[in-house]
Amino acid sequence: MILCQVFPTSLKGATLTWYRGLPHQSIDSFDTLVECFNSQYATSQLHCLTSTAKASLHQVDDEPLRKFIDKFGQIAVQIRNLNPEVVLHSMLLVLRPGKFIDSLCKKPPNGMDEL
Repeated sequence: MILCQVFPTSLKGATLTWYRGLPHQSIDSFDTLVECFNSQYATSQLHCLTSTAKASLHQVDDEPLRKFIDKFGQIAVQIRNLNPEVVLHSMLLVLRPGKFIDSLCKKPPNGMDEL
């Protein structure tokens, strides 16, 4: 129950107003408090991306390779349990034709770090 007493000290603004508006004695445990909080703020949580998120990525004609790889990497790290082989294969499919993709086809990297 001490967690329930300490919790409000970390709140401010609208969240503190929400907490103060909870019905008296409606929280009987910290688990109940967590449940209420998550229910109230579920839409504020970060959502993990799926592997389909990278399907819409393509390197545009005038986009520098470094910029595209950074963008691709930012999306890839947000996808849970993404197989490195799938990442590399996806990269090969969405890059513009050129020397870089030719070198990847000849000698594929062993992982994203090597890429």
